[in-house]
Amino acid sequence: SQLTEIAVLMDNKKWEDAEKILMKLSKTNDSRVNYYLGHIYDAWDNPKEDKEKARRFFSLAAESTNPVVGAFIWLSINEKNKTHSIRILRKGLWSFPKSEAIYYQLLNYTDPSERENIYKEIVEKEYVSERINICMALTYFDLKKYEKAIGIISSFEAEEERDRNVLACIKAFSLYEVGKFEEASKIFSKLIEEDINHKLNYIPNLGLILILLNQDRLSKVEQLIEE
Repeated sequence: SQLTEIAVLMDNKKWEDAEKILMKLSKTNDSRVNYYLGHIYDAWDNPKEDKEKARRFFSLAAESTNPVVGAFIWLSINEKNKTHSIRILRKGLWSFPKSEAIYYQLLNYTDPSERENIYKEIVEKEYVSERINICMALTYFDLKKYEKAIGIISSFEAEEERDRNVLACIKAFSLYEVGKFEEASKIFSKLIEEDINHKLNYIPNLGLILILLNQDRLSKVEQLIEE
């Protein structure tokens, strides 16, 4: 189809060719045409980049009788006022009540202290995804709600190794904060053993040092610092 052809042109950064075809199709009032035009004018590497035009076409794609879910997300990203971004996403949920992508964006735009209600809404509707869980685990950790952070991290396993390791660090620090030193120590030790390329920037080492200092095991601390 022509829209598939346009997607290929856009992937290859052939903005002008894609724009010409889309402009001819714009009379059809197809919301996907407006959505693609929004992307063309939103692209930073397009010489014709125009944020106002991008917003206009994304708006048309969102306000259509057959809206495009991504239009609400990109409109919210282009909106400078966070409160208005949230309104746009909430409006998107009227049209797409099962959209994980809109919910994820909504969580990110909502103040961390107010995210829990949205998360409960997502859990009740059974639309929880890995990235939503990661976002909430980080949120609870930042809010010092350590037990809740541990609960979420323990409830799933991330697909990517990097995410698994970061979540393991957060879980271990949360366990440390609630006084479960033995459990935290095991996680930090395992991460140190596995992190041979120091991709975690010695964070597990620092966590283990905190625990050892708490237990007055200074010779072990010295050994870790030497490492």
